[in-house]
Amino acid sequence: MSPREEARDKAGIPRSAWVILSIGAIIERKGFHYLIDAFHRVSSRFPEGAFLYLIGGKGGESDYEPVLRGQVSRLGLQGKVI
Repeated sequence: MSPREEARDKAGIPRSAWVILSIGAIIERKGFHYLIDAFHRVSSRFPEGAFLYLIGGKGGESDYEPVLRGQVSRLGLQGKVI
């Protein structure tokens, strides 16, 4: 088993799924809301599955995470955007 396959298995990510990863402070000016919209538009084109991982913490600005969680919910992306 390759390290990639092992990592996907541990994370519960299907081996054939597409994975997009973005890392940065979870603040509005980073544009995560644009990435979520773009992911919503293209994720259905990947029958093997697609996941968007947003990794980061609160920056020195206001807490933007609830806004992004609301967007994910409105777009029906729960379980696809982590």
